[in-house]
Amino acid sequence: MQAERLERLADELEAGARRLSCAPGQIVVPDTNVFLHFRRFDEIDWTRVLDAAPLRMVIPIRVVKELDDKKASRRNDLAERARGVLVRLESLVGPTAGAPTTLREHVTVEVLVGSEAGSDSRAPGTSADSEILDAAEYVAFLTSQPATVVTGDASMRLRAAARSLLVVSMPDELAIRPATQ
Repeated sequence: MQAERLERLADELEAGARRLSCAPGQIVVPDTNVFLHFRRFDEIDWTRVLDAAPLRMVIPIRVVKELDDKKASRRNDLAERARGVLVRLESLVGPTAGAPTTLREHVTVEVLVGSEAGSDSRAPGTSADSEILDAAEYVAFLTSQPATVVTGDASMRLRAAARSLLVVSMPDELAIRPATQ
């Protein structure tokens, strides 16, 4: 039984490595904060933000789940924002089942789904930030390339740096300001 489990895990790693080898570029892993508090992801010049091209935006499924959860937020601005982002994201990666697709020139976008990052087997209570950072480490491991975490969240920057992940802060000029009430 142990041998079968190890073989299955090895097969999953090989499949993940094959999938992650199908697009070129520096790997960028945005956290949920980027999608909720900055200009919409498909309007941002990512090559300028990261000063690199080509780029490969890999979105962990945990980010998608958090956006799904935000659709029920009591804050209408966040709920609407989450809905809009998810509609656009699904229009891009839905037809490819999450595989890489062109976001804009020199930038692809994809969603890291299922057991690829072990997200289906997390212990209850695992923080979203930890799962996103785990996904970044997983992608970096399988591709043998560094993964850059992009966030506007100070605590996420600190957590990423503590794991020796590259981290880039979202530029303030791309932040969206909530309407005054």
